[in-house]
Amino acid sequence: APVTPAPVTPAPVATPAPVYVDPCSNTTAAQSNSAVRALNFASGAVQNQELTLTTAEEAETTETCVRGGIALEGNTPPYNLGFVIDISASTSNPFGGTPTGDVNSDGRPDNILDAELAAMIEVLEYIASTSDLGNDNVNIGITTFSTSAEYHGQFMPSDPADPAAVNPDLLALLLSLRSLGNTDFDDALDKTILFFEEAPAGRTNMLFFLSDGMPNLTGDGDGEANGDVKNYASELARLEQFNVQRHAIGIGPNSSIEPGSGLDLIDNTPDVFTMIGPVQVTTTDGLADALLSNPVTGTLMAFAIEVNGVTVPGIDTTSITEGLTGFTFGPFVVGGLDPSVATTDQVTATVA
Repeated sequence: APVTPAPVTPAPVATPAPVYVDPCSNTTAAQSNSAVRALNFASGAVQNQELTLTTAEEAETTETCVRGGIALEGNTPPYNLGFVIDISASTSNPFGGTPTGDVNSDGRPDNILDAELAAMIEVLEYIASTSDLGNDNVNIGITTFSTSAEYHGQFMPSDPADPAAVNPDLLALLLSLRSLGNTDFDDALDKTILFFEEAPAGRTNMLFFLSDGMPNLTGDGDGEANGDVKNYASELARLEQFNVQRHAIGIGPNSSIEPGSGLDLIDNTPDVFTMIGPVQVTTTDGLADALLSNPVTGTLMAFAIEVNGVTVPGIDTTSITEGLTGFTFGPFVVGGLDPSVATTDQVTATVA
């Protein structure tokens, strides 16, 4: 007899859930635009401030990633940051402000060297925590000085295995430093030049020169004589060739930032109000603030991002952070885009 096969019910086919792709995870197809405004001060100084906005080049969905910042014109990433750290014997002296403890475990807590190291570590932690700074666009050079100076080489600021952490090799170097010797500014400048000579070209070059005292050793190459400890003509000329912005910081009352002092000669970034270059700090908190001080003058009163003319809610001045390179914002994921090919979306950042 003929056999009629039983009906077969097809197995249900699972429909895969849509996979959300964070727009900020893809930075390969990004585009940046910028605008510059000039601020004029009563001192006669002019500060050109550059607002940069970075978004995706094309919108594949209704969302895109937005990031950017406000910096001095031409002072945008990537960076070569050179740090010159005084480790002369006097840096073993006590220092005021918030106690740092024995940062380098040398048995002498809360001294000037501890403050220098704590401030340096705070700078590195800031870089690791900031979205637009990292190993891809920040290069660190370390020079130490006392009776003579030593250039310790180039370092990535963050741990290659964990970008949110400080580079352990750089941290180990800082924690190994000890106080000893005299104060030779000239050799310190000679050695930090080595960093800018080998650092990647085409970057914003910045130098932070820290000292708790006044130079007491003559240099070389500039015809120094009769105890001249403040003749850095050849060194400063070489740094000018690399367009290095030089920030000098005097630590404690035994440092000098008076006109014609060693730190005054080194610094070429005068304050727009006072026209004084170097700064002097007397506390651990002041030193950290000096290293992380925002070079962009002014207070942000308003900040907004618009997508196709519509203000994005939840983004305002509290969305901006300040640091040693200026103001930064983002990354933010914003919506309201039209991914159709025929449409050009407009993303705008406004500050006041």
